[in-house]
Amino acid sequence: MLRVRNQPEQGVTGLGGRFGHEAYELRIDLWSADSLPGWSVDEDGGKTWPLNRYLLEGPRTTDWLASGVVKHHRTIGTTLNLLIRSGFVVEHVEEFCPTSAQIAARPELADEVERPMFLIVRARVAAGVRSF
Repeated sequence: MLRVRNQPEQGVTGLGGRFGHEAYELRIDLWSADSLPGWSVDEDGGKTWPLNRYLLEGPRTTDWLASGVVKHHRTIGTTLNLLIRSGFVVEHVEEFCPTSAQIAARPELADEVERPMFLIVRARVAAGVRSF
């Protein structure tokens, strides 16, 4: 999933608070790469997010919010290189991780320290490139 935002001066935690840029929020493709996405739980209750076929890009059909959802998996490298080839200058990349305060307020977020949920990219249109 790629969501594009143009949020002048609203800021994003951890990205310096200055925008006037495009913010790209991507669902990390660790979620869509596996053929059967979901936690594996070992005999001690430890959780692991399995990953297979990550480097094989293309459609994946899974049950996510509804049956038969088709997700188009791309590696992080493919996604970032597409932004660069499209005339963007990537300024900052961050993998979201909930803070201790967020986990205290919403304990279900504790699992999210085991794998990144989102990739947040701050980019700007390069000088001389027509804005989208």
